[in-house]
Amino acid sequence: MMTRNGFITLLVLLVITIIFQSVVVVRDTEKAFY
Repeated sequence: MMTRNGFITLLVLLVITIIFQSVVVVRDTEKAFY
């Protein structure tokens, strides 16, 4: 059974992962251009 705090923690981790992957993609794209 999922508690509210557990759900919020998963949601935060998911957002952080998406942001981190976006930053990595942007850096790779910049390396490709420069």
